[in-house]
Amino acid sequence: MDNWERSIDDRVSLLEDTLRVNSKNLAYNLFKLGMKIGVFSYASNGKKSFSVPYIPNNEFLEKYLNASKRIGLLRKKNGSYDIGYFRMNFNRRDFENIIPEYIAMYDDIAAMAHYKAISKDHPNVLMSFGKDADVWDIFFSNPFCFVYREIIKDILKLKNGDRVLDVGCGSVAPVYFAELVGPNGCYRGIEKSKGLAKIANKRLRRRGMDWAQVKNIDFEKASVFGRYDYIICAWVINYLDNIRKGLKSLVSSVSPGGKIVFFDIFPDLVDFDVTVYEFYNSLNKSFKGFITSHELLGTLSEFDPELEVSHASKTFLIIEKKA
Repeated sequence: MDNWERSIDDRVSLLEDTLRVNSKNLAYNLFKLGMKIGVFSYASNGKKSFSVPYIPNNEFLEKYLNASKRIGLLRKKNGSYDIGYFRMNFNRRDFENIIPEYIAMYDDIAAMAHYKAISKDHPNVLMSFGKDADVWDIFFSNPFCFVYREIIKDILKLKNGDRVLDVGCGSVAPVYFAELVGPNGCYRGIEKSKGLAKIANKRLRRRGMDWAQVKNIDFEKASVFGRYDYIICAWVINYLDNIRKGLKSLVSSVSPGGKIVFFDIFPDLVDFDVTVYEFYNSLNKSFKGFITSHELLGTLSEFDPELEVSHASKTFLIIEKKA
């Protein structure tokens, strides 16, 4: 495992503290959503079944009930729902080491949830990678995203001449990473959203970065030609339609001695309940759910049992392919 500078440790802590505090914020948002859509008034009446007239989207209601039971907002006993024992505490430490713009971003996402209660395809739910590419471009410009890109840069020690594959690259990261590896290196991004890929390629062309390109295709369907020194997978594995096929492609695409870096929420490593993140991320139909580091590493080892693994932190995993 690489010896990280303290400054990197500090930035990792900043990200992970922000995620932890935001999990509390999202739990509070889940409570407010229940008040807004009238779930708690039904629960207080000891209903054995839920059928709220002004929530036409039953699938969304079921997701809300399950999430609320898991975090203690609701409880079910003898077939009846009731209001649970829910307590949430914030302390001074929670606000000393966070990125407030990230929490504000999720407040915007949470504000869309009640529209999902009305219709699964409500136009005010701006979470689609396709039709809402401009919204995601704003999300990818969040300081939180800039910090994790900086950490990835330092983990991999990216430099001019490196060959980099960025899976689920979005619209902002391509210019950032391409600038580091060019002009003698190669940057290839893969992005399933046509809109995001178009924005990214426009920015690359504007800067004259002819060593960089973003391909608009699902990674599981891509034919990745060549080998790469480094592969970046930031906030993407939970959106893969076929994660086994995707991970197999990753292993075959990294050069001997190369590295794959994952940045994500791993339920078995983080020190908070991921339920609220899963609920709000599921507003995006492409979201499949978080996977544990154990599941991820187990699947990767099936394709190459000699991969060397470093648990860099609760949210970063670095995989090195034996030279």
